[in-house]
Amino acid sequence: MECRLVHKKKQVYVIFCECKNCGKMIVIKSGIMESIKIVKRVSGVIQGIGIDITEITRIQKAQERHKNFAAKILTAAEFECFEKMSNRRKNEYLAGRFSAKESYSKAYGTGIGNKVSFQEVEILNDEKSGRPIITKQPLKSGKAHISISHTDKLVMTEVIIESN
Repeated sequence: MECRLVHKKKQVYVIFCECKNCGKMIVIKSGIMESIKIVKRVSGVIQGIGIDITEITRIQKAQERHKNFAAKILTAAEFECFEKMSNRRKNEYLAGRFSAKESYSKAYGTGIGNKVSFQEVEILNDEKSGRPIITKQPLKSGKAHISISHTDKLVMTEVIIESN
């Protein structure tokens, strides 16, 4: 990640990272650790990356066995979109949202459970572009980026969580 810095009254560009344990910014220049004053931070720090691959038929079978499966996975807004779809598209959508929420929980670092539930993450489509966007998440400061891709049998998702 690049950042504009002031060091010894000269402007320099350096690569830096944030320590996950203490939150301090660490800058490496010529292999020597240096203390500097940050003037402008270009963007956030990647907190986590999560990837998931899900078989669409596995989610379809779960939905057939448990009629309330979709309601457990989808938020009210997602469920409203789900209800308007054809059966084939419903299976892709549900598998995609399931996989995306798994990816989010992996990027968050906890997996699905006490810290991140299916209802705490909401993915809707942007009205203009149609791309998926995370509209609700447990991380209060920062943002999450998502990609969802399908074949006829699989859905693959990736989530990158960026903290401020």
